[in-house]
Amino acid sequence: MVGSAVAAVSPQPRNKPSSLPAIDTRDRIHARAVSVVAGNRDRLPLRALRRIARSYLDMDAGRCFVPGLNGEHRVLTIVGAEPANTVFDVGANVGEWTASALASFPDAQIHAFELVPDTAERLARRFRADPRVVVNACGLDADAAEIEVTYYPSFSEGSGVNDAHPGFDAETRAARVVAGDEYCRERGIESIDFLKIDVEGGEQRVLAGFDGMLGTRAIKAIQFEYGLTNIVSRVFLADLYDRLGEHGYAIGKIFPKRVDFTPYDGRLHEDFRGPNFIAVAAGHESLVAQLAGA
Repeated sequence: MVGSAVAAVSPQPRNKPSSLPAIDTRDRIHARAVSVVAGNRDRLPLRALRRIARSYLDMDAGRCFVPGLNGEHRVLTIVGAEPANTVFDVGANVGEWTASALASFPDAQIHAFELVPDTAERLARRFRADPRVVVNACGLDADAAEIEVTYYPSFSEGSGVNDAHPGFDAETRAARVVAGDEYCRERGIESIDFLKIDVEGGEQRVLAGFDGMLGTRAIKAIQFEYGLTNIVSRVFLADLYDRLGEHGYAIGKIFPKRVDFTPYDGRLHEDFRGPNFIAVAAGHESLVAQLAGA
């Protein structure tokens, strides 16, 4: 009788809740390391290590804006080795890329677009004696419109539709934009061999204006910039991959010695480090192979 009562009130062994999975050794070590590092992140040695790590990641991502060192000139050389008639420089600024394109595409006409009137005047003066360059004092967008843009007198290459560089003195300018498809229709341009876009976060707007030509893959190769300004414009690399990918373009990041055409992975690619990517239309697999260094 007593034994039965004792048995009835004896505590039973408790099972661990099934919703809390056991932590394996590797995860436990990682969690402890995170706790130590994050708990001491304000200490001088870890602050220094953080700066070194960020610098390394910038270098590993190819974050360099010197065309001769970041792979842009290599891309121009490879694409320019094939016959070309028409090249677009959207966001031409004062024409450095246009000048390189003239050398790489000896038989092509360059259509240069500069949104900011002050800078467009400088661009026009630079190439006024060159019949191969058509300077347009306007930008490209989804539709034709009159808009206001941010102009940085001391940093003209950062000017554009977004106030993306708050550290610089800024002025507002009235500007004009047109759609790429309409521009081409008016001038009888049926195809573009190389389209370069450097518009401080406005890449998606430019591509929207080329929806017709993208749909028929009338643009062979498109180079576009991606970086911190895309945070301001809320246009992510995933958006650009989606728009171009749905039209059959292979997309890769430009590195000094190759183009990496690996599929989009948000954990790896959406780092806002930039600087440049290239998209190649289906049907030009040999160009993709050359760019990839295969």
